Amino acid sequence: MKNLYPPALLSETPASRFFPGFFPKFFLLCAGQLLFLTAAFAQTNPQQYRWTGAGTDAHWDTPANWQVEVPANSGTWIAAPAPPGSDDDVSFADARVAMGGHRTVYVEYNRPNLCDDMVWTNASGMTFTGDGAAELQVFGGITLVGVSNLTFTFPGTIRLRDQTNGPNSVDITSAGQQFAGPLIFDGTRTWRLVDAFSAVGGVNHIAVTHLNGHIEALANITLEGDWYTAGNSTSFVTFQPGSTVTVTAPRTIRFAALPLISPPQTPILYF
Repeated sequence: MKNLYPPALLSETPASRFFPGFFPKFFLLCAGQLLFLTAAFAQTNPQQYRWTGAGTDAHWDTPANWQVEVPANSGTWIAAPAPPGSDDDVSFADARVAMGGHRTVYVEYNRPNLCDDMVWTNASGMTFTGDGAAELQVFGGITLVGVSNLTFTFPGTIRLRDQTNGPNSVDITSAGQQFAGPLIFDGTRTWRLVDAFSAVGGVNHIAVTHLNGHIEALANITLEGDWYTAGNSTSFVTFQPGSTVTVTAPRTIRFAALPLISPPQTPILYF
């Protein structure tokens, strides 16, 4: 490697006489290691995001609509430099929306709409909507609390994904809200439907690509769309005792194989 230092400087550095070219290589190595550590830190440290709606539009992927907690658990929130990624938790609440900020959260088509856990708490004055062809990918659970007047009408697809090194089981709590668009369970983990679950746009439980995906219903389910669990007998749905499935006919419920409904006496009601 060509020496980057001028001869005059090297002549004044005793060590350079014995190790020519050492210092430039050393500094480049240190710089490379620093870049590596910075990238590794960015990839392995999930962030907490909260919606402020302070951007020029209401889009999910607009960084100015978000604040991020730095460092984690510090209570210090700064403007987000980028929209949330698949490792980042997001939260929405009325009280956190900036003065004059967007209370509508809009998921746009063909944009990087991602998060890990998604939590809506006391967000009754807000609206969740977007393009009908848009997709929101959620790599964690979904929690809705205190959202009786939340307008939860997103018509696009919510795709629930596995998270690398994430928990084997995550909860879906909908607090009486309906999922207006298609809901896709795409992975090998267990999704627990903790409270009454209503799917207007239908459910697609992908069992062809992923083995052992499991949906566990702990309360009643109302379907206004089709429910498909297809592909193999290792992906299944469990209904706990006391739960019922209500289907607005004509709809299709198709599971991969039997027995997939447990207990078998779980009533399925058509009307």
